[in-house]
Amino acid sequence: MIFLDKDWEIDDTPQYFPNIIEEVYDWCSWKDVEQCINNPQFYELEFIKNGEKLNLPVSPRIWSQPHIHKEDCYKLFQDECGMIINNFQFISKKKCELLAGIERQFTVDAAMHVYCGIGGHGSFNIHEDYAHNFIIQVEGETEWTVYNNRASYLVPKYEGTIDEKKLDVAIDVTMKAGDVLYIPARTYHRAKPKGQRLSVSIPMASIMYDTQLIGEDRRWYEIT
Repeated sequence: MIFLDKDWEIDDTPQYFPNIIEEVYDWCSWKDVEQCINNPQFYELEFIKNGEKLNLPVSPRIWSQPHIHKEDCYKLFQDECGMIINNFQFISKKKCELLAGIERQFTVDAAMHVYCGIGGHGSFNIHEDYAHNFIIQVEGETEWTVYNNRASYLVPKYEGTIDEKKLDVAIDVTMKAGDVLYIPARTYHRAKPKGQRLSVSIPMASIMYDTQLIGEDRRWYEIT
């Protein structure tokens, strides 16, 4: 992701990078999505409808963790619910290598999730996340609004409905294939897919604070 032209040492504001990825299907394809739906035991599949995550029953399995049955996954997907595929990087060695490149470039632990759907129910209401995030649009168009406002780490995540009147818009764009969006940690945002959508989310957690800061000394010390 070295193509992201940003002075990260002094700038952690949200940013939109239009049309900078050429081989978008290297990140995800509908064939990948089909493989995940057919093998829900390997992925934590979640579904969204009308801005909220659905609380779905899971079935016990002998050889894997309890998970949603694939027939239910297909039905929810065809009912135009949005689907989230967590742990998506494990679908192939190439995806793991792409993710490892981001972890090397930035001081982070990262994951790869997919957001996809064929209708308009595919994303959340205004919210914030603990992780920093890169969003890669693979297919379709999605209206994104990212706000200047960030929640403090002094407070937990707010699970209620955010009053948009309190927020100041930083980015308001329609993402298309090849576009990338950077959303800093705890920054409020919202996505509105315009129909069929395929995108990759790369949440990142900093590992800079794995060592302790001792007293007033601002140097980092390894704990031995």
